[in-house]
Amino acid sequence: MQSGEKNIILIIMEYFSNIIEYYDELLPIQEDQGAFFTKRAMMYEQPCKLLRIGCGTATFEHTLAKLGYDVTGIDTSRELLETAFRRKKEPSSIRFFQMSTLEITHFLKQGFYNVISCLNDNMIFIRDKTLMRKFFHDCKKLLVPGGTLILQLLNYQRYLVEPAVKLPSRKSIRVTLSRRMWRDDDGMYFIQYDLENGTGRIIPVIQDVEIYPIRKDEIAAFAAEAGFGKTEFFADFTGKPFSPDGSNLVCALTAD
Repeated sequence: MQSGEKNIILIIMEYFSNIIEYYDELLPIQEDQGAFFTKRAMMYEQPCKLLRIGCGTATFEHTLAKLGYDVTGIDTSRELLETAFRRKKEPSSIRFFQMSTLEITHFLKQGFYNVISCLNDNMIFIRDKTLMRKFFHDCKKLLVPGGTLILQLLNYQRYLVEPAVKLPSRKSIRVTLSRRMWRDDDGMYFIQYDLENGTGRIIPVIQDVEIYPIRKDEIAAFAAEAGFGKTEFFADFTGKPFSPDGSNLVCALTAD
């Protein structure tokens, strides 16, 4: 792994460590998320095998495991995975590993998973276009024929029209996580996250971190290049059709 790749992983690990107290509040399981995944899982031989990239504290993964699915979760943050492990009850068909997207084909079984997911905008931290394309190819290798890759992120096409833009914030009863994205003179994109607690204190979380705000058309192109034959785009987990004016994007990509 190159030093630059290691550095970005360490930055993201530090980011999640800074918000671990508020993680489940700021990234709750979305309404209709369970039904969306269950519908996909039922398309395959049971128990369906699911992989979550960037599982965090794995609240959703434990929910899926209770439904009888075979669940694997990976994350770069040791602190978040410790919480995920503490929630595990034996016997359970769920397992967790600390690794990045760069390592998945080295340590996970290829042609094994029915459904792979990367949610909550995590994939934008794959900051390099070449590595982003590799991500799609690697996910394709891990999926069974006809397997599904599910992605959830902001509709960045809507937000790339200005050199600097405030992205939708994440809020809980106790805190607000604000996000700001900007483009430099070389066309590179960067992001800053700040946490505001109930007293009004602003806590910088990550600053000047390079990202790759992948757009819908790029997802379709990279997916086709990697061997995904069917691409579906939704506005959210209800399955409502995607709108270019909407804030969010949910993708279901089916491997050939």
